[in-house]
Amino acid sequence: MTREEAYYEYIKLLSGDTESYDAWLNSLLDTEVPPSNTLLSLVDCRGNVNDAQRCLHLYCLEQPVNESAVYERLRLELLKEYEAGSLTKDAVVATLFRYSKVIPSCPFERRCRDLSDYYELAEAGWEDMDKFDAALIAFLRHGDGIDMTGVWGS
Repeated sequence: MTREEAYYEYIKLLSGDTESYDAWLNSLLDTEVPPSNTLLSLVDCRGNVNDAQRCLHLYCLEQPVNESAVYERLRLELLKEYEAGSLTKDAVVATLFRYSKVIPSCPFERRCRDLSDYYELAEAGWEDMDKFDAALIAFLRHGDGIDMTGVWGS
């Protein structure tokens, strides 16, 4: 297990997405021979999300993690699911909002927060939804941020 894989699963668990965790843990059990102490700890935590989060967090603190690579993976996963139609725009924005609440302050976190704020403005009719759609696609495809001063009409 790499630190990036662990951090990815940690972010997903913190944001309330537990679906992929068990499959990931099972794949580690199949491929990591002999199993690491961290993997054995995660197996012991099975069924307790808080303990699993704590274990993953401690593991990620032991050595540097390429957080940018993890954030890119999260973004590209959303793009893939959105373009495949398995996630609606509402679901993508809700996920971005949840990520913004659990990821430390960084450009990715700010973009997630800005997009969720922008979406609320577009939903309320204060901003153009077509412009939001373009901003969302630009973010999902390329990681582009948005200038929120332009959103407020200034």
